[in-house]
Amino acid sequence: MGWFEEPVSSDDLPGLRLVRNAVLCDVTAGEHGYDLPYFARMITAGAVDCLQIDAPLPHG
Repeated sequence: MGWFEEPVSSDDLPGLRLVRNAVLCDVTAGEHGYDLPYFARMITAGAVDCLQIDAPLPHG
């Protein structure tokens, strides 16, 4: 089993949910997200199985 990475735009939550409901593999998206509310909307919409968070490295 694998995953389907961002099959439609991460901003298209209904589209992501449609794909998620139609395929057997996990749907992942969100690599361009920048805050917690963005990811919360994805989860609340049932749009993804896995959040693809691109966390910055700390400076130092």
